[in-house]
Amino acid sequence: MRRALRLVAPAALALSAGVAVPAPGVGAQAEFPWDVKIEPDTRPRASLTELRVDYVVVITEKGTGAPPPLSEKWSVFAQVTDPGGGDPSEAYACGDEHEASPTSNPVPNGRYACTQFVDRGGDYLFNAIVNVRNDANPEATPVTLTEVSLPFTVDSDTRYTGDPDRFEVEGSFVDVAMLWGHGMAAGLWFLGALALAALVLPGLRKNLSSLCTYRLERRLDGLVKLTVATTALVTFTGVYLLMNQTAYETPFSLSALDDRSLLPYGRPYFLALFFKIGVYAAMVLATIPLVRAAWRQLRRQDAGAETSAVHGASTARSRARDAIWTGGAVAVAEPEADAPDPAPAARRTVPMGVRIPALVVLVGLPVILFCVTLLKYWHELIEASNAAF
Repeated sequence: MRRALRLVAPAALALSAGVAVPAPGVGAQAEFPWDVKIEPDTRPRASLTELRVDYVVVITEKGTGAPPPLSEKWSVFAQVTDPGGGDPSEAYACGDEHEASPTSNPVPNGRYACTQFVDRGGDYLFNAIVNVRNDANPEATPVTLTEVSLPFTVDSDTRYTGDPDRFEVEGSFVDVAMLWGHGMAAGLWFLGALALAALVLPGLRKNLSSLCTYRLERRLDGLVKLTVATTALVTFTGVYLLMNQTAYETPFSLSALDDRSLLPYGRPYFLALFFKIGVYAAMVLATIPLVRAAWRQLRRQDAGAETSAVHGASTARSRARDAIWTGGAVAVAEPEADAPDPAPAARRTVPMGVRIPALVVLVGLPVILFCVTLLKYWHELIEASNAAF
């Protein structure tokens, strides 16, 4: 019992302190002239499963903690073992962060990013194996310099089923509902904005039937309310997805955006996302003058119809009086100078203050669809690159 406590106590202390300790039975680190530590890799990244484990192996000079010179290079491998039994996982090579970093902002030498996958939630040991680097003959038998381990726990109910194409993963109903609601609300919103543009632009209005135009004008109040409601719904669901469903954690400052730009496909992903949001905001603002123009046009048509009705009644009474005094013979009178203009509304000149907002709405749709397509494929590339790294 005492012997078991002597073996378990250092691991428990290391877990609480967040530092690595030599694995039981491994004494090679005392002969290795460098310090080796295992640190959790908390950088934001997309992951297909909760069973993914990311750590960074850091090799520094003893005493000073300085990074080793560039002439010092090693081959670092990661392996996961289950203290409760079972075969250890396959040892995978860790990526040299210094060699993968840009020359303008290099990562210090001696940092190696490691990724492993486990079968289920529970307690494990993360083993880092440091070997001699042999670039001249990679197939040569590896020479291990040291091995360190760090206990960790995976808090997840997900279990690997044994089928590499299927995981028992439970999705979030709220996330799915928000995603579907966002897409459906955006589609309804654009239909409402397109109907407003069709009412005020002669080039679009002439393509509508008389019955369709009449119904849109008689239901203009409901059309405006639908546009406002879908705008609120698109905004609400969009904010939720922005906070919870982006490939990386959404940056809300320039410094955070610079940090995301260092991640795989981070810069183009967020530039496309923010550009899409900006285009939609411009389209929402463009619907305001379209609504005003539609109401003005409807009031003008109602006033014209009322004037035509009054003028027609007056003409009928005048012809009736003429019939009495002429014995029934009614002369065809010339149109009066103040008769309403019979020219259709489509012939009226549309001001630029209406044409430009309508153009913003019409052009904005393909732009947003293009951005959504880019985001979809960049999200998949991010997941693939993080799964392979």
